[in-house]
Amino acid sequence: MTDSDKPKATIEHKLVKPVRPSDWHLLSTYAVLATLPDRQHPQSVIYRTKVMQSQVRFQMYRWISENPEKAYSGTYELNCPPTGLLVRPKTKFCNNPVVCPWCFVRRRLVPIYEAIKAVPVAARKGSKIVAVRAAYSPTEQLPFFRNDRGPHQWHGSLVTAQTVTPFPAVDDEDLKEKEEDKVPSRLDHVFHVVQVVPESLMLPSIVDGILKRAGHPLSTSAVELPYTSLTNVIRVLSGTYTFPWLQLCAKRNLELFSQIKAGYSEQRLLRINTFKKEKISEHH
Repeated sequence: MTDSDKPKATIEHKLVKPVRPSDWHLLSTYAVLATLPDRQHPQSVIYRTKVMQSQVRFQMYRWISENPEKAYSGTYELNCPPTGLLVRPKTKFCNNPVVCPWCFVRRRLVPIYEAIKAVPVAARKGSKIVAVRAAYSPTEQLPFFRNDRGPHQWHGSLVTAQTVTPFPAVDDEDLKEKEEDKVPSRLDHVFHVVQVVPESLMLPSIVDGILKRAGHPLSTSAVELPYTSLTNVIRVLSGTYTFPWLQLCAKRNLELFSQIKAGYSEQRLLRINTFKKEKISEHH
């Protein structure tokens, strides 16, 4: 990116990799930066962060150009600092996880990680972390379960997190050379249920129970790991919460980007049943 290409009002962040990788650094690296194609991008975290930041900024600049009356708020979002690195100068968070990969880590992955981390070490014995992912066609009614009558109660879970992420379905349109040949992506509602449940529960039965009540998805996936370390929590979260961020920021998807930003920024798309001590005996 040359100086003449940079979006207006861009603040140049100096990025430094921490000496010891933090949880935030690992979540950012494996859930966000790992979505960049390996053949086109070196493994350097700083390099990948700059690539992701530049693409997010270009899409935000396109959005500002189409919404000049919102240039002031858009400028703050444009300069939202990346997660997982030491960033100078400090700038304000945009706090908009539906279109910002950095705030997706801050406002989605970190709260779920912290809720699971809050389970006492003694209570983790005999438990596993499970994540079920299902993509649906968008509807007005989101596929959330009630906090007091859902998977948290069915599975004797110590922690249950539910999220809906409006995001483009993965496609190959950006492999086409000519911009005019590329068509916009399809929008999906990606529903997640992440839980800490007894190891004795079989993954297929957990998945079937959720999908039976949540409806017929376009696609599904599930992952599980024993709750023997916080590293396994990061592995599960970064494995299931991968989204094509570069695709969202593609020029062809500006209208979709604007639709997500306008329609979902104020919605409550994260719900967590946190750990409670009385669940221990019930869990085991």
